Order: sequence, then structure tokens, then C-alpha cells
Amino acid sequence: MLALARILVTIFFVILVFGVSILNRDPVDFSVYPFADPLSIPLALIVFCSVFMGFIWGAVIVWLNGGITRRELRCLRKEITSLELKRSQKEVE
Repeated sequence: MLALARILVTIFFVILVFGVSILNRDPVDFSVYPFADPLSIPLALIVFCSVFMGFIWGAVIVWLNGGITRRELRCLRKEITSLELKRSQKEVE
């Protein structure tokens, strides 16, 4: 059931992407005022770059927020390893 939902969401997203790219082929002037002269590029490119940058920004934020959990997991793994080593030493004696 979950696989079907993923496939349907992917199909919907692909249709949406193709629709945006086909309907927004007209060039628009894009400028970052103090840095460069205006460029004439397709609107779809601006939209896709904005979505991509938002995705990257969100991934970085999620990765940074998971740092505490990853650190705790490393400490727990070290503790498990040391406890298993102690247990194996007791069994040998």
C-alpha cells in the first residue's frame, strides 16, 4: 500500500514538473540588482532553482537538527561495545 502511494505521489510530481516547465517557457528578466545586469531566462528555470535551493536548505536544517541524536547514538554504541567487552571478559574467567 505504501509503495502504491509513493508511486502515485511521484507520478503526480512528475506531471506537475512537466506542466510547469511547458507552461512557463517564456523568458523573463532576472536580476540581482547590485551585483549584475538583468538576464533573460525562462521562468521555469527560476522556479526550479528556487525549489531546489529550498530543498537543499531544508535538508541542511534537518541534518543540523539531527546532530544531537547522532551524538547520543555514538555514545550509546560505545557504551554497548564496552559492556559487551566486559561481559566477554567475565565469561572467559
